Amino acid sequence: MRVRIVNDVVVAYGLACFGPDTYDGAPDDYEFGKYDYEPITPGVFNPDGFTLSNLTPVVDFELRQFNINQMYAYMAALVPAGLTQANFDLFLSDTATFVQQYIGGGSRLITWIETVSRNGYNATTVGFKTKTGYRGPLLSGTAGAGGQYQRATDILAILNNL
Repeated sequence: MRVRIVNDVVVAYGLACFGPDTYDGAPDDYEFGKYDYEPITPGVFNPDGFTLSNLTPVVDFELRQFNINQMYAYMAALVPAGLTQANFDLFLSDTATFVQQYIGGGSRLITWIETVSRNGYNATTVGFKTKTGYRGPLLSGTAGAGGQYQRATDILAILNNL
């Protein structure tokens, strides 16, 4: 990530940040408020001068717990509309192993819902989209080739609300 620093203060950042006093070396996920910048020598850029801010939590645990509750409420609302209680219970059981990790800031639950292989985790053989009991109807594509399921799309919208 590139940053523009004036008087030892980051005034702009981004991949397309150019101009005088612009440097490479900021954290890839740099945002105002997320990181503090403190150079070792005033007036000299130091890529090691970035530290996580104590003002902003890195992981919003409350929002992530809210998202989990929304995901469960979404699936529970499908029970009277055709999802069996047994399949809802299976969904609860299948996601239980990923919930605490998601709340703690991880992404395996999202990968599992997407049914992909990413971030060191492969859900292509045991992911959400492989579970015919609760995945719902296929919207587009084919089941084995990245097909889209409305339930997966809706749940991902909930979980990605970060």
